[in-house]
Amino acid sequence: MPGRVLFDTNFLSALADRDAPVRARPAGVGGTVEARFSHLLLELDLAQVEVIVPAPALAEALCRSDASPNAVLPLLEDMSRVRIAAFDERAAIEFGEMFRGRTGETGPTTTGKVKFKFDLMILAIAKVEAVSTIYTDDEELQRRARAAGMKAVGFWELDLPRQQSLPV
Repeated sequence: MPGRVLFDTNFLSALADRDAPVRARPAGVGGTVEARFSHLLLELDLAQVEVIVPAPALAEALCRSDASPNAVLPLLEDMSRVRIAAFDERAAIEFGEMFRGRTGETGPTTTGKVKFKFDLMILAIAKVEAVSTIYTDDEELQRRARAAGMKAVGFWELDLPRQQSLPV
């Protein structure tokens, strides 16, 4: 298990609200997202892995209409190895380098451009924090993370607890 991982917005939302929306289960994949996510949290804790939460991902999670800082922030504070990482000077430099190299990827819409910038901000923080794995259910961010040499894992790719991974 890596020493430092990053939770993107959708993983952070799942931490705060186990009923948060996720992508539909792919055909042939068993188990539940809740079982997979709970197992991940246990494994990260047992391995004493530091979980990085980028400040832009926290901001994005708090934009949900039902999100409350009073619900989300205490959860993060209660987890001993969770750290909120700021978009600081080093991250800004990384972001600028990535942005200059990838501006042609943005979509024609303003929403696409904003999402593109958020993804690059999260990737910049991941690089500065020396993260090896990004947990995200965002397929575009997964693609970008892998292109940057990081492992990217979505909800349905998480391991099931051992008793649930056996054939039924």
